[in-house]
Amino acid sequence: MTAVSLRGVLAVRVATLLAIWVAWELLARSGLVYEGIVPSSLTVVGSIVRQLSERTIYVDAIQTTYEVVAGFAVGSAAGASLGLLLGARRHAGAYEQNQGKK
Repeated sequence: MTAVSLRGVLAVRVATLLAIWVAWELLARSGLVYEGIVPSSLTVVGSIVRQLSERTIYVDAIQTTYEVVAGFAVGSAAGASLGLLLGARRHAGAYEQNQGKK
């Protein structure tokens, strides 16, 4: 791509984001929908800043990470165990069939 086309692509991306933001703000301020459903973008940014400044979000994030890792470990152990069991059973059956042919 040339520098001109890259600038054009960037301009379209910025214009798209700006149009989405303006539409969001117009909808939020219009009163057509409940304020709790579509809040102002400034309200959302303020809420994000407030939540990131509190300790609770980090404790919750650590707890969620622990739960995801623990669930993955349990699922992996169960899946590997079941796979080994089923694989061993299939090979045991093949071994028994081959023993009978001797």
